[in-house]
Amino acid sequence: MALVHSGVIENYIQRVTELSQSTQRIPTTAELEAIARELGIEPEEIQAAQKQATDHFTRAQGYMRLGYWDDAIAELDDAIAFNPGESKFLLSSAEAYLGKWKQHHRSPDADQMHLRVRQCLSLEPGCEGALDLLAEFRRRQKRHLRTIMGSLMFVGAVICGGGIYLLFHGGLPFVIEEKARLETLQGTIEAQNNTIAQLMGEQEALRREFHTIISQQLQENRLNGDRLENLQARLKELEEKIKEYQTPPILTPTPTPSPTPPQPQGNDE
Repeated sequence: MALVHSGVIENYIQRVTELSQSTQRIPTTAELEAIARELGIEPEEIQAAQKQATDHFTRAQGYMRLGYWDDAIAELDDAIAFNPGESKFLLSSAEAYLGKWKQHHRSPDADQMHLRVRQCLSLEPGCEGALDLLAEFRRRQKRHLRTIMGSLMFVGAVICGGGIYLLFHGGLPFVIEEKARLETLQGTIEAQNNTIAQLMGEQEALRREFHTIISQQLQENRLNGDRLENLQARLKELEEKIKEYQTPPILTPTPTPSPTPPQPQGNDE
């Protein structure tokens, strides 16, 4: 069954790596199986990943030859996560961290190098490669410390020499005077910045007050407009009523009924 590179597999690698770093030891088989069961990874997928661990290792060797230490470390982390009992993977990871430390001289890289060395020695107590890495790190660390100390001594000598030169050539009072002048100028600039900030605060407060007054005025105008419309409507209504009362009603005469003609009476026989 081919390995499916999914987020689940990435989570497995991350969990195993975190466990290895937190416990400072190689995870046991039971711990690896527990993580796989928790993430729902099938045993066939783990076996396929273990077969691909060699590919990660091969790619890491190429990156290390080119000095791409971060890429090499990432490949080796994947290889170690699926096959943590392989000492050559751990030793190569230690070499990659040492190469990265040589480039940047950062303490976390040295710590990771020592972790991988201890893990490798826990599998092979007499591993010459791991011991050689420790010896090389110690030599380079001493050399680096000597370089730093030499640089600090040189800088200190330059500063002391410059101070002595200025002292004997009358330049030291000038330096002190310039420093005081710069401090005064800095204080003036800070005071000006505080004044500007205060003025801007007052300006913002006035702007808010202006907008509030405008809003109140607009609302009052709307209310007055409504009152005016109501008054105009009432005035028109009153005018119509006045006209109604002033106009006399038109009287229509009531027609009188016409008299009923008498009915002819018949002859009695």
